[in-house]
Amino acid sequence: MSDLLTPRPPLEERADPYEHIFIIHPVRDCPFLQLGRRQKVTEGGQEHLGIPTGKGFLSSTPFRSGRIPTDVNGYLTGEEYRFFLDGGNDYAICTDFMEWTPPLRKDVPERWLAIDRHKKGTPNPIEEDLFSDISVCIIADDRICAVSGLNEELRATHLVPQVYASWYHMHQIYQQYTYPGTIKAPKARPIDDIRQIITLESGLLESMNHPSFVIAPFSDEYVAFFFASRRVGMVKQYHLRTVRLPQRIEGYALFTRFAWATITIAQALPPTALPQKRKGRHESDGLSDTESLPPGQRRRTGDGGTESVLLLR
Repeated sequence: MSDLLTPRPPLEERADPYEHIFIIHPVRDCPFLQLGRRQKVTEGGQEHLGIPTGKGFLSSTPFRSGRIPTDVNGYLTGEEYRFFLDGGNDYAICTDFMEWTPPLRKDVPERWLAIDRHKKGTPNPIEEDLFSDISVCIIADDRICAVSGLNEELRATHLVPQVYASWYHMHQIYQQYTYPGTIKAPKARPIDDIRQIITLESGLLESMNHPSFVIAPFSDEYVAFFFASRRVGMVKQYHLRTVRLPQRIEGYALFTRFAWATITIAQALPPTALPQKRKGRHESDGLSDTESLPPGQRRRTGDGGTESVLLLR
């Protein structure tokens, strides 16, 4: 019995060894994303660090000719990269989620929608009008945190944050789901659709809302991907941890959450770094007008012009 009362040794320091990676605007020559790279992988005697990439391509030099090969589960080894759109060099940076126009479902990378492949119908709606009551039902149904498996201190949370309820309704996000239309009680808000509400323990919920991590597709699984360029105590336990997502969750909602997180940490270009027009630059570098971008990559400006809006995916 005396052995049971022996104090246990203190826990080791919770280190989060990460390295900065900067994504730089190729024309304005300043970073608009600062990410934290984790999960070192050694290949051929060289360390590689994973990072998501998306529309367009990355270059290891200030020029398009420095394009580096990447795939959806690829790795980067450097500290600085320029991000080029497929159709041009210059673009605006969207730092306000309310201004972002989401793409159609058909334009979302297929890996984000993998969870929807085996859906056979819409889930049964919860007949409650208030989110406080809806969350009680969801937590009772899920029983555990989707990331940690903990069955205490649980919170139900929206993938598209509920502060953007008007944005969600304006863009009718539910029309991009596997089975379009709302699933809710008559008086409930559209954003309280159970297909975009998950259960997390309170600590992870706070970390995701900061945002420190996203739930993203990686190696044919959905994982908790920590990308914050600061130390996060939960990284050792949960970085690249496979997430238990309920079947009701929509891949499009996960993608939209990723867009929110990316836009939230994006840095606006300083006024002193406006692009300078150079004669012959567009012709020599193979640029095209931003009007060629799809609608989901643009936003309107006050003077009626169009600016491209970058979104890594």
